[in-house]
Amino acid sequence: MRAGPSPMRTRIVRAVLALCLAALAVSCAVWLGGVAGSDVLRMALDPTLWNDASGDAGAFGGDLLPEGFGSEVLALEDSEDVRVDASACVVGFTMRGEAAGMFEKVARELEGKGWTQVDSGMPACGTFVKRDGSYQWLFVSGVQVGEDAGMVVHYDGNSNGKG
Repeated sequence: MRAGPSPMRTRIVRAVLALCLAALAVSCAVWLGGVAGSDVLRMALDPTLWNDASGDAGAFGGDLLPEGFGSEVLALEDSEDVRVDASACVVGFTMRGEAAGMFEKVARELEGKGWTQVDSGMPACGTFVKRDGSYQWLFVSGVQVGEDAGMVVHYDGNSNGKG
């Protein structure tokens, strides 16, 4: 008797592995083709995204902070690197500190302005709703980026506050 797998079994395992690797390569090529054909790479390579907004704390690719955002949603005076993408209804910014603590700070500010938090069950993210005003729905998430917290607010695109 021989020790180890049979030659036929070895060929089958190799064939299955070759098929899996080929499928993975095709999947990666399709995904990369989709990314290359979209605006993702163009936006990632745009130097204006990485430079300071030349004194305009609400600029991101030319978009300004939506009207009423500061008074109705968040006052961003203590925030850094504020960026806005009005077409995606997203405002991003950084804050000094841990993401969970900064999320709680943002949540307190929102609750003080009449927002109700709908717990997501995930740390440093949640949905907020409000009955009246230009903004009535928000999704807020935070992630730790070194010593800072990167915060993203997605607001209701059907609101009157859309930039």
